[in-house]
Amino acid sequence: MATGEQLLSLAKRAQDALQQGELERAEQLTENFLASEGTDRRWGLSLLDTILAKMQAQTQEERRRKQLAERQQALRAELLGASDDGEGGEVWAHAWERSRLLNARAWDVVEHGGSREDFEGALEDVETSLGFWPYFLPNQDTRARILLALDRPDEAYTTLRWCDTLQPGWPDLSELITRPGYRSWLEEHTYEPLELPDGPATAREQLPQLHPEMRSAPDSRLCGAERVHLRRARFGETEWHRARNAALVALLLEGVLTPDEIVSMAPQQADLSLGVVRTAERTFNPDEDTLDKLRHWMLWAANNHPVVCDTHAPPGIRERLFLRWSQEPMTVDDVEKVLGDLGLRVGIERLSSWRCQRLRFECFHCGVIGKAEQRRSLREIQPAGDALLKTETVATAMAWVSSGEDTYIPYTYEVDGVGYGFVYLTPYDELHRFYGDHPAEWYDELTRGTSFRIGYDPDDPRRHRVLDPRFDNLNGRARFVGTASGYVRSADDVDLSG
Repeated sequence: MATGEQLLSLAKRAQDALQQGELERAEQLTENFLASEGTDRRWGLSLLDTILAKMQAQTQEERRRKQLAERQQALRAELLGASDDGEGGEVWAHAWERSRLLNARAWDVVEHGGSREDFEGALEDVETSLGFWPYFLPNQDTRARILLALDRPDEAYTTLRWCDTLQPGWPDLSELITRPGYRSWLEEHTYEPLELPDGPATAREQLPQLHPEMRSAPDSRLCGAERVHLRRARFGETEWHRARNAALVALLLEGVLTPDEIVSMAPQQADLSLGVVRTAERTFNPDEDTLDKLRHWMLWAANNHPVVCDTHAPPGIRERLFLRWSQEPMTVDDVEKVLGDLGLRVGIERLSSWRCQRLRFECFHCGVIGKAEQRRSLREIQPAGDALLKTETVATAMAWVSSGEDTYIPYTYEVDGVGYGFVYLTPYDELHRFYGDHPAEWYDELTRGTSFRIGYDPDDPRRHRVLDPRFDNLNGRARFVGTASGYVRSADDVDLSG
């Protein structure tokens, strides 16, 4: 039985042979890969399908071309009929491959013609393929051509209109959108609302503006409200740019990877079937919002250069995930420029990757609070007097923490690169209050990510006063936990002495 390393080597040699145009050698190496135990059979079969398609395109002999077509048809039937693997069902890369094959089968009818029944079957194939993701432009291109062949121009032209709006000038559509029939239809329907299919794509930028009082100082890290607004933003002249920038910003806001690690990522490091991102040193589970944006970007990038952003399971390709429009890899300088431009558009001064980092006081857990209690460090801090409120900043509430019948609401703010952590101990057993019929409390609004203004004493930043009238009850009741100058991964990362 071949080892995992040997299989990776064999697959790489097959891919290299294909890229160099050595099709017979690539075919033999792929057959050897498929004959080995422990292989990703679907990945191997899909590579073989690509090889057979290239062989057909280069073969002049009609008999040989027919043989290759029959082989390819049988191979696609095997792939499309393959059962889901494992308890989790079909993995993300396999679902992508299924979509590609259905579209390829439908395109064969477009290219070679057939009866009305053939075109209706092809339409069913391509619409099934779009169930995986409705914004695959090659699949929508196929669908539009089939609809035209079936004399259903309104449906075809509606699809062409939003495709051209999302991705202007996409080359495969150029022949369709310059047809007189489409141009005449577009003149009649220009002012009708654009109907996009369900999904995350947007036909225009989304740049939510943050109220000035909710903005943090430009030399500090972002507050919760700013993070929420950045996650909502969609920034860029085309959907290609909007999808890339949204994924890039979402990863930066996770605070786990540096910009250099992000721009060095290969597509297969984002294992979207498992919902994880892997690096050489660690594996982490991004927020669901981040995963959605990564999926959207990886799929959208495939509309432009499928080879560049192929997300097959390993052995996969070896290119980087984040690219410039020219398809060259992004640099850290590119990332900073994207952030700077976005900050100007949404009203966040000097937005940078450093400001996106965070002192992870939201990782407060019972261990940190318990350790502080044992050392009697959870002490009340008297609010600063008006004369000491020389400086203002923004504090952010974190996820509530429960220990027995006690519930703590943590919040934090940053001064000169140091995070100051506090908790408010609620007066009730919140779990039973939640399931009971207790009236609402003032602190119910103090949910994770809520931001509020505070004034603090620059000589002792622990001393502060909450300026937001909604949370005035925190004054004199909040307890100081400690400080941190970096990520809080355990109780040991918090300086309980402050």
